[in-house]
Amino acid sequence: MTCTVQLRSGRKHSHSLRGQPAKKIRTRCSWKNGFIRGLQAPVYPYGVIDTLTGEREMREYQAVWMENDFIRIMLLPELGGRIHRAYDKVQQRDFVYYNEVVKPALVGLLGPWISGGIEFNWPQHHRPTTFMPVDFTCQQGERGEQTVWMGEVEPMRGLQVMTGFTLYPDRALIEITGKVFNGNATPRHFLWWANPAVKGGETTTRAFSRRTSLPYMTTVNGMSPAFPIATGTYYKVDYSRRRGYLAL
Repeated sequence: MTCTVQLRSGRKHSHSLRGQPAKKIRTRCSWKNGFIRGLQAPVYPYGVIDTLTGEREMREYQAVWMENDFIRIMLLPELGGRIHRAYDKVQQRDFVYYNEVVKPALVGLLGPWISGGIEFNWPQHHRPTTFMPVDFTCQQGERGEQTVWMGEVEPMRGLQVMTGFTLYPDRALIEITGKVFNGNATPRHFLWWANPAVKGGETTTRAFSRRTSLPYMTTVNGMSPAFPIATGTYYKVDYSRRRGYLAL
């Protein structure tokens, strides 16, 4: 079993975020026009990137690879410490969605966010540093397992947050551990959320238990009170007139 650190080739990766001059980066205390729940919250001391271009260029990113006889995991500490690729060596397929390009969209709390893999969020979604570098270290376990810790001290809440990725030599799974430390004199609220992506297709199914229920799904612009079939209004669209839409 191995745990290696190397540069991930930018051959298939495009990076459409332009280098921002000073006038393009603004430090805000709120983002009033956000469409994701939580974007009205203060983002100080960060700056907000609110401009993307169609320009592309080749980039190399530092990658941490974890591998045993069954699976191969690629972590990207330069892009928030996300699992960018998780590959099943036995079935020869990716078991989370592998996005071959780095193409930011203005979805994150500070702007840039990328799809694919598994994203980890704190103190709220999509987290401020989802497109920023994080610290990491590798750790050897007593039973031969390897653990990679990635994390940061997040200045919005003053919390130290870490995500641990553990790979065992004889198991076809990746174990994920979250740790949150509050070094402040007063309590802090936070959210810790893993956001996995799965590639869809004609054979993709989603199963719901009859006991599964959610009271509602809210956004700034609307809500759908029904689950799992959407029948309400969401982003000003009346889904009661449409059939077969799931409320997620």
